[in-house]
Amino acid sequence: MHPRFFHRILQLRGQTHLPGELGGGNSRPRAKGYGITPDCIGCGRCRTACPQGAIDPGTPFRIRPENCLHCGACAEACPAGAVRPRGDDCHENAF
Repeated sequence: MHPRFFHRILQLRGQTHLPGELGGGNSRPRAKGYGITPDCIGCGRCRTACPQGAIDPGTPFRIRPENCLHCGACAEACPAGAVRPRGDDCHENAF
């Protein structure tokens, strides 16, 4: 089996790159999906916009990544700009 076989499988699962591939040994794959920052104003528009019902109320609201389609409807609906791609300063409880 070719040594890059497993790397390709992981890439097909959505990782943009693997540790050590692009960043000189210290790079990490970027997480998929969305998270909610502490800028959340609690209006619930993200929850209404989510086609999967993957957003739970709270302070801030919480996106359940196992149910998220990564469609971005929540980010488009958020008037405060608090819903951002994971890894972009999202609240730790959003994951």
